[in-house]
Amino acid sequence: MFQTLLFRRRLTPEQTREKKMLREWKAARLQTRIETLPLRLLLNSQRRSLADCQQDERASSSFQPERQRATRNDGTLIQTGRKQRVQLLLEWLSRRRCLQPVKMWWVSLRRRLVVKAGSCLLRSLIRRSQSRRGQPTCSGT
Repeated sequence: MFQTLLFRRRLTPEQTREKKMLREWKAARLQTRIETLPLRLLLNSQRRSLADCQQDERASSSFQPERQRATRNDGTLIQTGRKQRVQLLLEWLSRRRCLQPVKMWWVSLRRRLVVKAGSCLLRSLIRRSQSRRGQPTCSGT
């Protein structure tokens, strides 16, 4: 414990800004989830009652299809679509030993792009919310 206090690494100004932006984003996300909670509860109950009505209609109708699609416990259909192209590409790369470096490069590139896109989106949202409130935006100074 004392080692972490003695050798604590100082954050760069950019890391501090990103940490602050992430903290603000988490607080805003929590606030949004709290504000939309009643609406989400209402929608969830309506979805359940609609699913119950549909099950009653199916049971009362005389038409029975020959082959029924698989359903979950709550009666919703299970998705049976194709795999995404990215997953197919990764599986294809993993089956070829000579292309393992390409697979590792592809995975790291995808991770970097997701992180970069997320941070850019977060920055733009924060700047947009600050400009709407009339506060000056962070210009790096």
